[in-house]
Amino acid sequence: SSALYGVTGAVARGDLEYRISRHSTLGADYRYTFYTYTRGFGNTDIHSVGLNYSTQLSQSVQFSARAGGARVESLSLAVVPLDPAIAALLGETFGIQATHRLNYVPDVQIRLTDTFRRSQFTVAYANQVIPGNGVYLTSKNNSVTAGGSYTGVRYWNFGVDATYSRMTALVQTVGAFTAYGVGTGATRDLGRGLHAVLRADARHYNIASGSLFTHNELRFMLGVSFSPGDRPLSLW
Repeated sequence: SSALYGVTGAVARGDLEYRISRHSTLGADYRYTFYTYTRGFGNTDIHSVGLNYSTQLSQSVQFSARAGGARVESLSLAVVPLDPAIAALLGETFGIQATHRLNYVPDVQIRLTDTFRRSQFTVAYANQVIPGNGVYLTSKNNSVTAGGSYTGVRYWNFGVDATYSRMTALVQTVGAFTAYGVGTGATRDLGRGLHAVLRADARHYNIASGSLFTHNELRFMLGVSFSPGDRPLSLW
């Protein structure tokens, strides 16, 4: 929609990892992110540093985590009250001005994966800064995802997942945006790297506990994907 914000940006990242044992790795990283909005005024610089740890807990279970923080510097527009004398002259009580904001927020990622020969189960958590969703600008997003896939039937992959996220704007005065839902689907190997894809999702969205906006959505997808490999394509 032309009424929504667009975004253009770039990311640069560097890291150093050290294997401290046969199954565990410890490291550190730095990430710089810059983006600007294409249908509105504003931009954001993000400097993030973090410590990384990953380990093989068992033959099938892997754990990884990143714990860090981010310095978020944003330039945006804000509605501000006008001086009473100016308001009397203009007949307006509020005006718009460029606003600079500086925030320090957590930057965390945690992932646990259980992988077998023909199935995989994953649980992940993230607390990160994102550009927003077209209505919200720079925001802090907390998300939890869980999913599993199974390829034990010839030519087929079956999957199911659940998601929850809560987005809080850093440069706007709006209620938190919450979204959660479940999805399921299957892929079928058609040969020569082609796969038929069928998926169904149910999602719920709301702002400020439903006082401003509430929306329920059912989404169905049927298509064809190309992914050469020995097993049916897994989307989860």
